[in-house]
Amino acid sequence: MAVTKPTIQWVPSPNYTKGRNRSIRAITFHHIVGSDDSAISKFKNSASQTSSTYVVGDTKITQMVLEGNTPWTNSNFASNSECITIEHEGDWRNGYRNEAVINNSAKLVAWIRSRYPSITYNRHREVSLKGTVCPADLPVEEIWNKATAILNPPRPKPTPAPPVDPVVVTDITNRVMVTNKDANLWDLTFNTWAEAKSVKVIPKGTDIEVSATAKHKLGGTYFMTEYSFAKGIMNGINAVDLSEKPVPPPVDPDPPVDPPTQPPVEPSVPISVLEAFWAAVTKLWIEMLNKFRSK
Repeated sequence: MAVTKPTIQWVPSPNYTKGRNRSIRAITFHHIVGSDDSAISKFKNSASQTSSTYVVGDTKITQMVLEGNTPWTNSNFASNSECITIEHEGDWRNGYRNEAVINNSAKLVAWIRSRYPSITYNRHREVSLKGTVCPADLPVEEIWNKATAILNPPRPKPTPAPPVDPVVVTDITNRVMVTNKDANLWDLTFNTWAEAKSVKVIPKGTDIEVSATAKHKLGGTYFMTEYSFAKGIMNGINAVDLSEKPVPPPVDPDPPVDPPTQPPVEPSVPISVLEAFWAAVTKLWIEMLNKFRSK
């Protein structure tokens, strides 16, 4: 993995052998028992006959020998020839610790390792031909592990996809349908077919008022009853189990019937009136007849 090169100042040392007679295979860790500036000053002096590829302080990293050349650091020329050497500010004995030096070293080591993937590490005392405790208690493994973490940062966790509602509900105009078989009323909250369960069985021929359709993510369309839809209850009947309720054809009304035409009927005279009339006429006739006879 590509690692950003840390900020490194260049202060050349005259103390090195040009080129290398071995391939680079390791990083050697040293401690200075003093400040980084004191080591830089010493390595700049040709009389010291010593140097290091890098010097790490708590505020800066300094390179003093090119990686392609051999530094004079390990008290062992063969080891110098195959190692990149790093001096660390401080006397790492008796519990000394400097977090800034550790972090700066980890950044440098990560950058070196990114360019030499098979490189390993050692301590000065493990390769020196002279007796030394260097680098004392410098936490080499901690630095190496921090460098590994820089080389392999944790992958960002993918953003989880928003939960998918198992059912898409669409409001429809209410209408009455009828079950064409004994039909299950299903709980539509299932996410697998194995989880599907029936709430109850509705007998064939039952009128159902439906108010919405529900399309399930696993497939299938269901009708939701007016009650389920209004209450937000995710229950539905499989659409294939319902049929449109037949609508009876409209019945034409009987045509209006005109009443039969009747001839006008003269008003009848009550019998009692006629009897009184004829009685009066008869009386008058008798009176006139009697007058005529008396003459």
